[in-house]
Amino acid sequence: MNIEPTYDDSEWTQGEMAALAGIAFADLDDDDYSEYLHTDNLSMIATFDRSGIAFQYPSNWTLDVQEDDDGWTATVESADTAFVIVGLRPGAESPAAVVEEVLAALREEYKEIDVVDAIESLAGEPALGHDIDFLTLDTTVHCQTRCLQAPAGPVLVMYQVSEYDRERNEDVLRAILASLAIDDE
Repeated sequence: MNIEPTYDDSEWTQGEMAALAGIAFADLDDDDYSEYLHTDNLSMIATFDRSGIAFQYPSNWTLDVQEDDDGWTATVESADTAFVIVGLRPGAESPAAVVEEVLAALREEYKEIDVVDAIESLAGEPALGHDIDFLTLDTTVHCQTRCLQAPAGPVLVMYQVSEYDRERNEDVLRAILASLAIDDE
């Protein structure tokens, strides 16, 4: 899906826009970013928009959408280890219940896990969650979970990246989260 951005990009820094455009441009210096941003290359930003929930992501990342009895989940994956999950859970009790369920699943899977509670604003709404670090295959993995209340129900946002590609992909993950928009209706 290749749709023009629907947000006011004047608030974004050149680095954030370039990060969102994809990891293929991670090695550009500031002058190259500036030149890149003033061309038609921003068409490399794809938009996901469903149930009043929208976000942008690099078009060279893979999007997979799954539906189940309790909503949908959109997963956007890099060619490396990084991924973002955005899911609508209209049947969930609350955002707090959703992030606690995700944390319980991660604790079940990974025995050594470091967790810090987190609250931040996403899409202009308060979002509860956790900053999580754990080991897998001898590599540290960083994960963030956040959940906010949208008119359609709780929205889970989770990203994960290994130390292997964290420097290359974490800014892209943050840019995807920064692009999250929730329709008030």
